[in-house]
Amino acid sequence: MKLFQSVCRVLLSTLLLSSMFFSQDFGPPRRDPKLLSVSMPTAFPLPGTYATTNSISLFCDTPGAEIHYTLDGTRPNASSPLFDPYKLLVVGAVNNGEIGLKTGYTIRAVGIKAGMNTSDVATFQYTIDRRSNGQDLHTRGE
Repeated sequence: MKLFQSVCRVLLSTLLLSSMFFSQDFGPPRRDPKLLSVSMPTAFPLPGTYATTNSISLFCDTPGAEIHYTLDGTRPNASSPLFDPYKLLVVGAVNNGEIGLKTGYTIRAVGIKAGMNTSDVATFQYTIDRRSNGQDLHTRGE
């Protein structure tokens, strides 16, 4: 009987831990087939390679939806930073002294609205490449 109780405790503990670690934050969100989904966010300017620093705006076609984003490659969710259209995201040029460098940025975003399914994750990749485009910095008088 004690063995049975021990096995039951282990199984119950495993189930509880599994539900904690495999929650909606660690995988694709569960979708309710009865609800509409928020449209996937878009970005401007379009992802790509640029020679200078850019300010990025995120948009969602679903009225009233919030856009949550990450900059570290993780899947965004309702706990991720909320995009504020008055404080644009900046993908910046980086220099090593007077020499421009190539820098990559990945922005991932989702649209969230109460009463709707969360949008699919949108991924936007930007590269700021100042290596060979004449954008090196020079001090005044040179």
